[in-house]
Amino acid sequence: MTEKVKSLKTRDVVEARRRLIKALAVMQTEIDEALASPIKGNAEVLLQQAQQLRQQMELGAITAREAEVTMDAALDLLLFKEERLRGLEETTEEEVTTEKGNLQTVQSGGHPPLSPADIATIRRSFDVVAGRRETALALLMEAHLAELKKDGVVRASTRIEKERRIGDFVVWFGGNRSWKEVRRSVAVDYLKHLKGKEIGKKGSGERLSRSSLVKWLSDLRVFFKWILDHEDADTRPLNPFHELQPAKDVRGKLPAHRPWRNEEVAAMLEGIPAGDPLWPLTVLAAYSGARLDELASLKVSNVDGDSFMVTEGKRQASVRRVPVHPIVAPMVARLVESSADGYLIPGLLPGGYDNKRSHLIGKRFGYLKGKLEIGDERLVFHSFRNTVESQMLSRGVPLERAQLIVGHENLGSSTPYVDRGSVQDVENHKALGLISYGKVDFYVSEGGAKVAVTVKAKARKRK
Repeated sequence: MTEKVKSLKTRDVVEARRRLIKALAVMQTEIDEALASPIKGNAEVLLQQAQQLRQQMELGAITAREAEVTMDAALDLLLFKEERLRGLEETTEEEVTTEKGNLQTVQSGGHPPLSPADIATIRRSFDVVAGRRETALALLMEAHLAELKKDGVVRASTRIEKERRIGDFVVWFGGNRSWKEVRRSVAVDYLKHLKGKEIGKKGSGERLSRSSLVKWLSDLRVFFKWILDHEDADTRPLNPFHELQPAKDVRGKLPAHRPWRNEEVAAMLEGIPAGDPLWPLTVLAAYSGARLDELASLKVSNVDGDSFMVTEGKRQASVRRVPVHPIVAPMVARLVESSADGYLIPGLLPGGYDNKRSHLIGKRFGYLKGKLEIGDERLVFHSFRNTVESQMLSRGVPLERAQLIVGHENLGSSTPYVDRGSVQDVENHKALGLISYGKVDFYVSEGGAKVAVTVKAKARKRK
């Protein structure tokens, strides 16, 4: 038991009692802070010493030999401390065959029992002093994510997801451990760990879907490819996550999304408050099949006659000319004429890690859908893409044309560019003109011609 002694600096009993209360409060605070702060193990202390020695070597204050001797002494001290704390492993003898075919007795054990994480930290400490390339997973993850941020090849939200997935593996395996310790068997064990990982509320038993597992493993595969790309081609090992995939479920099941029915579209549009930008946004999605982010990002300058241009997106197929449906043409013309901020849908507040105009309005769409008791979880904003594509296919539009209009990723880099007034453009207008929601069409045509977006989102003041 550790004792803590503090002088009250007085011989007067009354004064001592008065000071005692304050002294106890100060001591309690110090104890709480000590308990809250992490206690560094001996291996972490050794690593810190190694980093300091390396800095001194680079400044020319000590030689490499002096640093090596200091590290050997520090390791002996670490083993001595661990021996006093944990004792020694039992010494065992084993007969091994030498290269010349002779039997030789080899002793093992006699050292303090160290965890794999401590052993990895000790090895890393000597690598730091020797100036060898960093192999610790935690530091390599930081370097990988920093490079992605600098290159700007992925969005902030995607980068944060990668950090969450790779970080989970690093914590599971050990952040101070070397990437060279990650074998195929480790990757397989981690996949088993992921399959049993609960993501829902405690007790719900919800697990990661197969698509989530695929993304998770993909991020780790890319991470290790990045590591291996810095190694010599003729000595580097295989990527431990190469072609590692969860088994496919071949059983039939309901799709994640389903098309909207006419009465559901009517209920949704009638439930949106007057002047809310969510109304024209929902109408455009229902009659174009465009993604939420594409529509929220549209500027007045993107409207080109009887079409609007999506100038960037998730895939090459996302960049396309989308026909304006005749039903919504009056609404689009009015939005162009009345826009005050240069966007086709005004009044949207950017949010999320990527500061996208679609982030907050998308959440509000889901909230309003629940409030209107449209309870099917397969009905989301993205379901309008399914709705438009399904309607076109049911009316005889070829699959390739339907995919071209909604910007389906299957077309990839083979997507043809559609010029205004070209044969492709004319046929696309005919195909999209087949979209209908029955009586909703009249309601949209009447309301769209006099639509006025008066509701503007404002950032809430943080308390």
